[in-house]
Amino acid sequence: MKLSTATKAPRHATGWTVLAAALATAFASATLQAEEITLDAYGRALHVRADVMNGQRQFQRCKACHGPDGHGSGDGLVPAIAAQQFRVIVWQLIDYGQNKRWDVRMQSMVSGHDALSVQDIVDVAAFVSDLPPVAGGNTGNGQYAAHGADLFRRSCARCHGADAQGDDMQRTPKLAGQSYGYLLRQMHDAVEGRRPNFPPSHIRRLKSLEWNDLQGVADYLSRLPP
Repeated sequence: MKLSTATKAPRHATGWTVLAAALATAFASATLQAEEITLDAYGRALHVRADVMNGQRQFQRCKACHGPDGHGSGDGLVPAIAAQQFRVIVWQLIDYGQNKRWDVRMQSMVSGHDALSVQDIVDVAAFVSDLPPVAGGNTGNGQYAAHGADLFRRSCARCHGADAQGDDMQRTPKLAGQSYGYLLRQMHDAVEGRRPNFPPSHIRRLKSLEWNDLQGVADYLSRLPP
């Protein structure tokens, strides 16, 4: 006897169909959450109206590492973020979400079940960028600070500003008053391939510098008024 191609589904198929639908819904929800950070998130963020009150609430998650006033840890492990350029904060947080910048603590903030949404990122960036500026903590020993000042003026001030104040529209970070240890570590991370979001032109420039050049620039910047 010829079997029909339209055989009747077994009774338990309905249960599997419901389960499959539930799993599909859960997967879709997770995908949508991921899309918050992966699909042109920065472009969308610039069109989001910031809710500073929500930003203050979201900042409570940042205080444990960055401090209640955004001054950082002072030892170079966690940067000062108070009064950092708004677009810089947004861009860096999105890069963490896209795995373009690496730090386990920061990546956990923008991925997973309790991740910041694009709205949250905009809100916390607005709140942090409006905090009073504060120095990041440690400085170098001063041995190469004058040399670093000269090197910064010749090679870096054009983009970062004469006072290392950065530029919000160009997404150039403010470096003035940042922790010496943090600045030095970021330069080394960039040269050694641990900062995939670092501009290639900057990496080439940093690779051309000697150890005392890097020390000097970091020391000089750490001594500037924030």
